[in-house]
Amino acid sequence: MKIKELYKKIISIIHFIEDSILVFFLSLIIIITLLQIILRTFFRSVEWFDQVVRYSVLWIGLIAAGIATYKNKHIKIDIIGRFAKGRFKSLTYLVTNLFASLVSIILSYSSYIYLIKIEMTSTDPAPFLNISRWILLIIIPIGFGFIGFRFLLKSGKNLYDFIKNTEKVEEEEYT
Repeated sequence: MKIKELYKKIISIIHFIEDSILVFFLSLIIIITLLQIILRTFFRSVEWFDQVVRYSVLWIGLIAAGIATYKNKHIKIDIIGRFAKGRFKSLTYLVTNLFASLVSIILSYSSYIYLIKIEMTSTDPAPFLNISRWILLIIIPIGFGFIGFRFLLKSGKNLYDFIKNTEKVEEEEYT
């Protein structure tokens, strides 16, 4: 098996896992919210349902941000890159993607340190179902790590485009 085929297979597995997690948490939010509305209307609501929805939104947000990054649909302020041409455009995207990667990796590392030093040692009660808060927040360093890695991959593509002086930059989806 060639390296490129292996790379594409690994990326497709990652995409499948991300999509499955998104579907799971979105379904969970819909079911729990509907159930909570019914319970509040006719009976007594379950207190921890709101916490489940809150943490599920966090998971959906970070996984969706990672997906938006690899599909090149993330929010970007792109004044220089919009008007640049050729190598300068590649260089502009190389710098911005390297910067975004660096910021994402710093956020990932910082949140990882926070989880280890604060959340794992915390004696606060679990938000719901005896699940520790650090387990619910583990998506933060993982999500920012994936986002940083994807920006790093985009930077590699931008470097290649800069070296080869390729005009087609940022229009295609990156894996």
